[in-house]
Amino acid sequence: MTRTELEQIALAHYREIYTFCLQRVRYNEQLASDLAQDVFLLLQERHGSLADGHIRAWLYSVADKKVKEAYKTAQKNEKVVSIEQTNLEIPFDCDLLALLEKSIPDDEIEHCKATVLGHLTPKEKDLYTEIYVNRKKYREITAAYQTTEKAIRLRAFRLRKRIRELSRTMF
Repeated sequence: MTRTELEQIALAHYREIYTFCLQRVRYNEQLASDLAQDVFLLLQERHGSLADGHIRAWLYSVADKKVKEAYKTAQKNEKVVSIEQTNLEIPFDCDLLALLEKSIPDDEIEHCKATVLGHLTPKEKDLYTEIYVNRKKYREITAAYQTTEKAIRLRAFRLRKRIRELSRTMF
């Protein structure tokens, strides 16, 4: 390939390779630009051994490898700081649960709970009662609902999600 052909390839594909890298590195523009440049530098080095019809696929393949290398390098360079190295003062005799119980009166908690439960459908309330009030295992609930344990797990997940959403919007 001649220098002019390399320039045409770069002009034709640089933007899409840059965009590919940008999306893969979570929109870190500087890193995406560096990775795209590395891809085209490698193209200059190896242009003699490439088949003309597969250049675009080769560019994406190299870009993908460069992104993966960047993540591996970032993980190796990531520093872990122990809590002893920080200046945080943590009272070790602190009982977080006791503090929470003192700060929110029981009647307020019950009122919030009743409000959230009031917005659930009858089927959701029944499932809530089975899981959280009666403390039944998923296996035990399957017979009453005539379904599989996996289905009950999914319903319980959706129920927790709905309760969280209701709690966030109401309080």
